[in-house]
Amino acid sequence: MLTRLYQVTYDLPDGLLIGYSDLHLLNPRIPNIYFSHDCLPLGGVAALQADKSRYRKSRVLFLGRHPLDVAVSQYHQITMRGPGRRENLSEGKDLFTFATQPGFGINTIIAYMNHWLYATHQLPGMMLVKYEEMRESSELELGRISRFLGESFTAEQIREAVDFCAFENLQRLERDHYYQNSGLRPTDPSDPRSFKVRRGKVHGYVDYFNEQQLKTLRGIVDENLDPAWGYQVMTSMKDLPRRVRASS
Repeated sequence: MLTRLYQVTYDLPDGLLIGYSDLHLLNPRIPNIYFSHDCLPLGGVAALQADKSRYRKSRVLFLGRHPLDVAVSQYHQITMRGPGRRENLSEGKDLFTFATQPGFGINTIIAYMNHWLYATHQLPGMMLVKYEEMRESSELELGRISRFLGESFTAEQIREAVDFCAFENLQRLERDHYYQNSGLRPTDPSDPRSFKVRRGKVHGYVDYFNEQQLKTLRGIVDENLDPAWGYQVMTSMKDLPRRVRASS
């Protein structure tokens, strides 16, 4: 959505994306935006770095998401797409085993999220955004993000970017190889699991684990994830908020 805002505002070519294309070099009025996972969580909890002081002089926008939805997404990235395949972290493991492996899976994701939550007290120029809020109130959150970046896009520009980046349209663009970077293309167009834009479902994790597995995962999350994140683990579809069930 941010790329679309800058593309339309500054008449940039199609097929670019922040993180793969340096928009600042195409137009210096665009902020120099660096996209990063900060560290690769595939290395496990031991590979994470809790100290974020190196970002002290930067504005940092961190996008958080329910840790179980992240675990499911990570598993599909590793098993269905590169470069995660080379890590062989999922070899011989089903999704639940992968997610609960000590020091990896959900444990890594939780530690990663906690580190960044604590970083909000270290970094004066940091903003947290939650994926679920972006899905529910896209225009409101995109406007908030753009103001954080020092921009003043109009409501019409923000609405157009949200419409352009509707989930179904992004899947179509990926299928049509709209984006220049090959990392934004399906590895197997006949298999929807191999798409970068796969499902984007809020609380989609309930479709991948049985009730007993979800209870185990809920115990891990409740015990380790900082409650300030506000994420709870639902153990069945009936536990989901009504509006989420309707949209699912």
